[in-house]
Amino acid sequence: MPLLLLAALLCHATVDSSPDTAPGLLQVSAPYSHIRALGPDTWAVDRVLLDVYLGSPGGLAIARRVRDREGQVLGFALTGIIEDSPLHQAGLRNGDVLRSSNDRSLRTAAQAWSAVRELRRARQVRLDVLRRGRPLHLHYVIE
Repeated sequence: MPLLLLAALLCHATVDSSPDTAPGLLQVSAPYSHIRALGPDTWAVDRVLLDVYLGSPGGLAIARRVRDREGQVLGFALTGIIEDSPLHQAGLRNGDVLRSSNDRSLRTAAQAWSAVRELRRARQVRLDVLRRGRPLHLHYVIE
């Protein structure tokens, strides 16, 4: 069963439960000027936006725990990221496996929630991600 994770570290997304939408599909309102690219793997994120949505149950993204062939947890794979959504604008893609945040492992739900709590006071965030099996480091400056 997928884990609902506040992976909307950087955005506002809501779960649409209308009959025309698949359950759990993320819907977003309006383009986000609160997220801007600073480089190929670096983005600036508005602190006010981050604070608002970290405290909102509407900031949920769908993630599921991923294991390697030996059964070791690799992290949490993201799904439901819509093109041009805030998570997409912030460089995250469907299938990305979140492995760590600011060098803290994201292998358990408790570790993930702890990382989300730490975002409230973070000035910078580094996400270590696996994308199609390759490591990727995404950097965020909270302004």
